[in-house]
Amino acid sequence: MEKERGRGFSYAVDGKSKILSFYLCENLFGLDITAVKEINRNIEYTLVPDAPSHIIGLLNMRGQIVTLFNLARLMGYEQENKRRSTCIILKNKADNPDYVGFLIDRPGSVIDVDEDICESPPANMGSLENKFLSEVVKLKDELLLIINWKAIIEVLGKKTERQSHYYRKEDLVVRRIQELKGMRILVVEDSRINQKMIREILEGSGIVVETADNGLEAVRKVNETAIPYDAVLMDVQMPEMDGCEATRVIRGNADYANLPIIAMTADDMDETREACLAAGMNSYITKQFNINQLFDVLTRGSKAGTMIKTEGNTAWRGLPERLPGLDAESALKRLGGNKRLYIKLLLDFMRENKMVCSEIRHHLEKTDLNQARQLAHRLKGVAGNIGAKKVFEAAKNLEISVKQERKEQFASLLNILENSLASLFEFIAGLEANQRQQLPDLVEKTAPFDHADLAPLLANLFELLKNNNMGASRQLALVRQHLKGFDRNIMDSLEDAINKLDFRHALSLLESIVQALKITL
Repeated sequence: MEKERGRGFSYAVDGKSKILSFYLCENLFGLDITAVKEINRNIEYTLVPDAPSHIIGLLNMRGQIVTLFNLARLMGYEQENKRRSTCIILKNKADNPDYVGFLIDRPGSVIDVDEDICESPPANMGSLENKFLSEVVKLKDELLLIINWKAIIEVLGKKTERQSHYYRKEDLVVRRIQELKGMRILVVEDSRINQKMIREILEGSGIVVETADNGLEAVRKVNETAIPYDAVLMDVQMPEMDGCEATRVIRGNADYANLPIIAMTADDMDETREACLAAGMNSYITKQFNINQLFDVLTRGSKAGTMIKTEGNTAWRGLPERLPGLDAESALKRLGGNKRLYIKLLLDFMRENKMVCSEIRHHLEKTDLNQARQLAHRLKGVAGNIGAKKVFEAAKNLEISVKQERKEQFASLLNILENSLASLFEFIAGLEANQRQQLPDLVEKTAPFDHADLAPLLANLFELLKNNNMGASRQLALVRQHLKGFDRNIMDSLEDAINKLDFRHALSLLESIVQALKITL
């Protein structure tokens, strides 16, 4: 049995009550634990454009939409909304099915509070409005301010009665969706898999997407486009020209001084973020984003953004229950639950990275550490997006080792990466075989290769490479005409090796192609 005190604080018949303590704006607050549904840490929530000042955003709690309020601002502590990632969600009532949550700095502990040590709040609490406190408790080292949560809910109800649409799930999905249609975004990304993922997410909301493979191409497209882009999503580490340099070149043209440029990178480090901002980018997002985060940053950058309704069969159940080596839950969050797209990305990942370890090893042997590091960095970013945790960690460790030139670690770290990829590819290959039977539209269709025509062409190319003959470049062009649909990344790497007169590496790549085609020369 519980009694209720005059200002919304309940206590047990023995005179004690359990209070959940938490820190906010360097003060210790307490909340009657009977009012609390749960605490969520490291949450990802969606900012709501043009929302009232006390509303921070919306949180999807297992399908239930929670409106997040700025408790510090409501109580008079803050003028601006500070980004926090821990929230306390309050229980709803029978007459109100909607949950509300408050963002806090960090949780404390559950404290047993004796009724006898509770005091009324002082009349003068500085900027804190007195009506929001139930009582105060003097602890050993600090003052516990117990919140009158009923008073806060009452105030919030009055403040939001004209904005009730922020609570409704259907409005969360479609709110301002029409404003996105026709928006033009340039996606600058050297990974085809990341390009495909971002394109499908954006085009699902009617956004027009163009892509560039590197900073040099991005600069050209921005300058030559007949219809200006509304925003640019810019990868940071790319060949030819990196994202920071491309941004500086674009900003050098006064016509693009206000073009929103948003950094995308696998690094979540302060120095990378600072370098992006210093180059002239407007904001920053890591590649392990989810749909809500992507649209949050586009909203802030371009003033045209909203929640996204992902098209496609998101309820499809073609994934097996166990996905060894994959954090499918996190990856699907980034894709809005689109399982069909996830399987496509897994298949693309396997096809495009079969040779990546050989490529890295080659560059390490030639002491081309910058190229080796870029390959590891790109692999890390894509692996993070598809939830390949072991591959992500292995690529990250190798990238750090190469960057710091710890040559004694290269062989062992590359071996770990190879083993991680081999295990993942074995699983994806089985998944691919299964999808060919069940859902053939998910598996990339390529025309059958004519081995009779290919064999002599490949044999000629092999001889030219063995003799370091630059005629190999013309011969490769003939081979590519017969290999349309074959792994583009491998063919581009072969062409690049020939152009750089690296015939030994070109031979190694050609041998892999011949082996994959099961052709005998």
